[in-house]
Amino acid sequence: MWQTLVTERTVPLASVHSVAALFWTAGQDELLRPYAEAYLDLVPTIHRGGATPATTFTRSLFHCSVST
Repeated sequence: MWQTLVTERTVPLASVHSVAALFWTAGQDELLRPYAEAYLDLVPTIHRGGATPATTFTRSLFHCSVST
């Protein structure tokens, strides 16, 4: 899911938040821990593609990751 959502960015922008919310499922801390670091690695390049995608990805991925 991370590959499709973040690396390939093939999830439609309107669906990013919904998909991210499914990805960051509570109770899977050990499984998801590497992706918290991957998110931090993504931050310096998240602007590639414009302000709207950058804002959407930042809000969706960060919000979902800290809310679990």
